Amino acid sequence: MRVERYGGTGIASNCYLLTDDAAEHALLIDPSVTPEELAAARRVPIPPLTAILLTHAHFDHMLAVDAWRKEGSIPLYVGAQDADALGDANKNAYRLFYGTDKGTASAEHLLSDGERIMLGEEAVTVFSTPGHTPGSLCLYASGVLISGDTLFAGSIGRDDLPGGDGTALSVSLARLMTLPEETTVYPGHGPVTTLGREKRYNPYV
Repeated sequence: MRVERYGGTGIASNCYLLTDDAAEHALLIDPSVTPEELAAARRVPIPPLTAILLTHAHFDHMLAVDAWRKEGSIPLYVGAQDADALGDANKNAYRLFYGTDKGTASAEHLLSDGERIMLGEEAVTVFSTPGHTPGSLCLYASGVLISGDTLFAGSIGRDDLPGGDGTALSVSLARLMTLPEETTVYPGHGPVTTLGREKRYNPYV
């Protein structure tokens, strides 16, 4: 499995493209860049997308989701507890930052803990990690963790935004720390890290 990172500038989240080893299938995670921007950065054709996944339903992780949905019938996946935040500017924090309403249409699929999403012959497992939002989730596969805003390099996600819960976030972080230390962590913002590094140096875990 290959992980490609795009965007991540300003308030926008890191956007990830996961492809299988044969580069015949892809998953798009947290689309903060448009199809045109990603294609220009990648310079080679994007494999057919199986789905668009959101690690949680804050606006900065779905800035370009509508543009991607216009590309074709690509289903949107989101954690079940964040489903109502997609179209609610208070819950997706757009109103908090910009004072106006903005959202997107309902998801085609609501994700639950332990669910497996196939990428070619490889499986991506959903970890429910509430705390930053009620429906925050992480995605784990082949020694790779897409951590959204649950875990960052040297930090963790905020729990003071709508739906945040510090106690739940602590439980979620403890669960992630049971994964192998060599797991590479691709967070929603900031640089790549490893679970081993975060266990040793992250003051919040």
